[in-house]
Amino acid sequence: MSPHRHGMVPRERGAFVGRKEELAAIDAAFEDGAPLVSLVGPAGVGKTRLALRYAGAERDALSGGVWFCDLTEARSAGGLCAAVAALLSVPLLSGDPDDAVERVGYALERRGPLLLVLDNFEQLEEAARGVVEKWLSDAPQAMFLVTTQRALSLADEQVVEILPLPPPANEDVATLEQSPAVELFVLRARATRADYQLTRANAPLVAAIVRKLEGVPLGIELCAARMGLLGERQILDLLEQQLDVLVSATGHPEKHSALRTAIARSVDLLKPWQSSALAQCSVFHGGFSLEAVENIVDLSRHSDAPRGGLWAHDVLSALEQACLVRSAAAAGGGEMRYRLFDSVRQFAEEQLLSSGAAAQTTDRHTRYYLEASRSWADRIDGPGGVELRRRLAREADNLLSIYDRELSHPSPSHAGRALEAVLSLEGVFATRGPFGRYAELLDAALARAAQAPGGIPPALESRACSSRGLLAILSGRLDDAADDYVRALAAAERADDGELSTTCKVKIGLCRGLAGHARESEEWLARAGEHLDHSSLRVQRTYYNDLGLVLTQQGRTRDAQTNLEKALELHQRTGNRRDEGVALGNIGGRYFERGLLEEARDCYDRGRAVLQEVGDRRSAAVLLAHLGQADVELGDHAAGRQKLEEALATQREVGDRAWEGIVLSLLGNLELELGNASAAVARYQKSVATLSGSSYRRNAGLGWAALAVAEAQLGHGADARTAVAEAAEILESVGTPGDRAALAIFGATVAWLLARAEGAGASEVSALYAELEKTERTMAAAGGDGIVPDEERFALRVAARLRASPTAIQPTLEPARDHLTIGPGARWFAPPRGSRVDISRRGALRRMLALLAERRVSSPGRGASVNELFEAAWPDASFAAKGAAARVYVGLGTLRRLGLQGVLLRGDDGYYLDDGIPLLSDPSG
Repeated sequence: MSPHRHGMVPRERGAFVGRKEELAAIDAAFEDGAPLVSLVGPAGVGKTRLALRYAGAERDALSGGVWFCDLTEARSAGGLCAAVAALLSVPLLSGDPDDAVERVGYALERRGPLLLVLDNFEQLEEAARGVVEKWLSDAPQAMFLVTTQRALSLADEQVVEILPLPPPANEDVATLEQSPAVELFVLRARATRADYQLTRANAPLVAAIVRKLEGVPLGIELCAARMGLLGERQILDLLEQQLDVLVSATGHPEKHSALRTAIARSVDLLKPWQSSALAQCSVFHGGFSLEAVENIVDLSRHSDAPRGGLWAHDVLSALEQACLVRSAAAAGGGEMRYRLFDSVRQFAEEQLLSSGAAAQTTDRHTRYYLEASRSWADRIDGPGGVELRRRLAREADNLLSIYDRELSHPSPSHAGRALEAVLSLEGVFATRGPFGRYAELLDAALARAAQAPGGIPPALESRACSSRGLLAILSGRLDDAADDYVRALAAAERADDGELSTTCKVKIGLCRGLAGHARESEEWLARAGEHLDHSSLRVQRTYYNDLGLVLTQQGRTRDAQTNLEKALELHQRTGNRRDEGVALGNIGGRYFERGLLEEARDCYDRGRAVLQEVGDRRSAAVLLAHLGQADVELGDHAAGRQKLEEALATQREVGDRAWEGIVLSLLGNLELELGNASAAVARYQKSVATLSGSSYRRNAGLGWAALAVAEAQLGHGADARTAVAEAAEILESVGTPGDRAALAIFGATVAWLLARAEGAGASEVSALYAELEKTERTMAAAGGDGIVPDEERFALRVAARLRASPTAIQPTLEPARDHLTIGPGARWFAPPRGSRVDISRRGALRRMLALLAERRVSSPGRGASVNELFEAAWPDASFAAKGAAARVYVGLGTLRRLGLQGVLLRGDDGYYLDDGIPLLSDPSG
């Protein structure tokens, strides 16, 4: 899998043969406006390879990128969401399946024109179709290419049937050289016999082989791979024998018997140790590494099997040469990954079951992955932790297969192994989500393990409950988190595990502190501190970090910074790079609160560099937003706006709605400082709507408080007073002292502005002005530690600017666009009050819109008939009237979904663009 600037598409291996008509059909379907194209055909027919070829050709054509998602191990709608979210780096931070669908759909929409390939869709449950349907609605500029053995049967789906390669018409060499099926056989044969050529002597035999294989590409490759050992006549004889067996057993040929025959004959030609290795490799899920083969595949019964340090490499090389195993470099580099073709894996699994070695093989699979993953997880926060986290993510399917196997075992004693498997994935789920899925896995394993004789081992129970507590913290459910850590503490004390006990006390203190229970938090943290000198560096860094966060919440900025700096030093000593980046950001925040802006910028820059290094785009974007915030306070508004807009774009791409709302609020602050009240209102309204219902209530409260000032500047008295009330309700319960000081200043500012706007008497206005000045002085002098927090500084700057310019500040935001703009050649358009939509790659839509625009200019109100639209969109095509009309209706529906709903209308004489909406042409493009 190779990353690209915009997307992720695996590299193709080997030559691509034929399929020109199918590629043209895919291209035509998308150009016609179909948002979903499904490649439908049987196993082994080459659907994935065709999708890869099309995706590779489009790699640089779409601004939102081209993304390839392998769904081989997915089974549910949740699995589909998780796979696409991981591909797009979208964290699924809640436990709500509907929220996961929304987050991914939102991220797809924000990327603009893109192509998402969903490979191997057929094994997903029925509900997954509804997820794709929702994404089609959410992201109208996205194009979806699906490979599947059966169509999705969605309204906007265009099906391209993928059949086996056509058999050659006759057996002369000239004709056979033009046959894609024969070309594939010859090319693959040359991989094992470099001088292989098609001759008059072997041409009839090759033609017979590809006919016998019914043109199935995978079957052709499997047989051609044996040309290093066999001749064409031998391969043909073996195929005929196998087909006779299949037909005689049932009285008629089995479905896909040609492919199964090719697989069976390829396996028959393997040496016994190769066949045994292939069968044992069927235990893997989602791919596997060379190291895994060394630890799981057992060839000790085969005296002729490879020996020595490279035996596993020799085994895999032999299977790959036989086209039974495929390999590719892991994303991010570091190792090669191996995978069995799906059809081959099913056959090999049957062989393993019939061999009697399945139980021993699965037991080795379980023991290896549990031991290895525990080792990786224990070191994930130390040197090399980034690669270890990636490795755990790559092995997630293997670990989850162990989870399923052990949890379904008749004896509940096996549930402990299921719990071990899922706990190893905490570092993956905690950064990627979905949190809800992880919580379900933990709860099911805990419930089953509790039924075992003697219950759950205390240390394991403590780890599991701690993991649930972490999820609850990350989800903003602080009370639930505290309860989980209390249970974890009780189990740790039963296990006599001091490290776990101390960590649980720290986390309980963190939860209680962030929830506003200062005294209770202090007591828990003090209890943890009693054992700190005897604790590991990992526990110490957790203690200092969490204490720093609690002190920040209490407004004790200097004390908070002291503890955060101790945590940073420990992160650096222990090689914990990701948390080092986060700690630098937290320390930068404390500098920022103290008004030490250059020091804050330095920390933000360093932290962002570390987070970019470890691939944490979301957290890096958070620090970029803080850098923009510092630029604004330093007076560099242009630089601040650029950073904030870039941070906003990233948060939208990764689907983090909460931080999108926070950055929108920071952009509102920028507009308010510049005097752009209307622009500020627009930003704040989007911010508070986005943050509504999230765990970021404090940020929503700050947004409401600033929104009140912007509304008051515009003379919107009722809206301003409502906003003040909303802010007060939130910040009085969850705000910091600085937040409440900012609210007091903003409240006094609103009262003064509205008194002036609503015609109050001069004495009342003067009194409110004096009250505002008094509030400013009082709050500026009341900062904890002698510090004026950043929220309060912002409020003071806004109030000072308004007092210095007593006339009403005129909004400078461009009025909302109430017109339709169409670019040159109709390559793009911008609907009223909407963003620009690129249709340059969708020729039929482009030509249809060009006709509608021309008709709008030359004859406003006059419609274009279905026939006229069809002739414009498909000038060289000819279809029956019903087919032509269907294509036009799909195209019109797509244009409406892209933003022309309510603009593209239908009248008695056809379709037209509403002549009541001004139409602008943008010749600049």
